Amino acid sequence: MVVVAPQGQRELVWRFGQAGTVPFACTMPGHMQQGMIGRFIVD
Repeated sequence: MVVVAPQGQRELVWRFGQAGTVPFACTMPGHMQQGMIGRFIVD
């Protein structure tokens, strides 16, 4: 998990071991429910 202040920047390196679709979401309370979700498509 990486916490980023409003207007801030952070870096997170994620290494995927295989191709596929990986869902992700913001884990801050209420953020996922507000639509802060997405997916990585790994080739």
